Amino acid sequence: MKFAAIALVMLIVAAPALPQDAPPIELPRAFALIICGISGDEPHYEKFWTLGTDLYYALRDKCGYPEDRIFFLFEEKPQGQQIVRATSRKADIIKAFVELKQKLRPKDKLLIFIAGHADDEKRAHTTFHLPGPDMTDEDLGKLVDTLPVKRITTVVTTPVSGHAMRYLAKPGRITITATKADKELSETVFPYCFVKAFEDETADQNADGLLSVLEIFRYAKEKVLDFYLEKNIICTEHAMIDDDGDGIGARAVDENAKDGKRAEQEYFEIRVKG
Repeated sequence: MKFAAIALVMLIVAAPALPQDAPPIELPRAFALIICGISGDEPHYEKFWTLGTDLYYALRDKCGYPEDRIFFLFEEKPQGQQIVRATSRKADIIKAFVELKQKLRPKDKLLIFIAGHADDEKRAHTTFHLPGPDMTDEDLGKLVDTLPVKRITTVVTTPVSGHAMRYLAKPGRITITATKADKELSETVFPYCFVKAFEDETADQNADGLLSVLEIFRYAKEKVLDFYLEKNIICTEHAMIDDDGDGIGARAVDENAKDGKRAEQEYFEIRVKG
């Protein structure tokens, strides 16, 4: 009996200690930054407001984004509307990036969605029209580079947005523009088609019940083409996607394309069926 007790004590002493204060596993969190620039007139004000709020509610209600992780910036803060965090003035955009830098952890993911008017007066630059001073694609690229995460999907839906690709595309990121890097100056249809994908079950092209960034891109491109064919007018926008980080982008994504593989694996946490 005595030897058995001694043996039990020795086993207890020799047993490896279980970690009592092991840090909890940090799961990736999803954040979003929605920027709608200055409208210029009442019809565009309504269009931009509907576009921004539709995306906001899709991310919140369908994708489960907490309200405090959706940064919605609009040209003003409408009375009684709590969803607009700040105006889309350049200074407030910079503040939003500062706050995101403080909140984001390396494993988190971020969606940046930009809509509004733009031009390329700065010579091969996209200049976003904002209330107050404008912002260039290079300015935006520098802000994105300050963030401590790689999983960034940036969707720039303005005219002449293709110029922004070279400032935003980096390894680990997905970058989508509504136009190619050319003088495609007309108002774009792409942003409305992109947001509509969250409501349309047919956007889930492989019917797996999940909605990938690549599926949204393909869906939006198809709906843009349908719009121009229905109007019987020349298509004035050609969307591009880059997810290999070379800043070149592709218009068509198939099994032989360099781009598309990362976008195929990046999902919004949404069920488009059932």
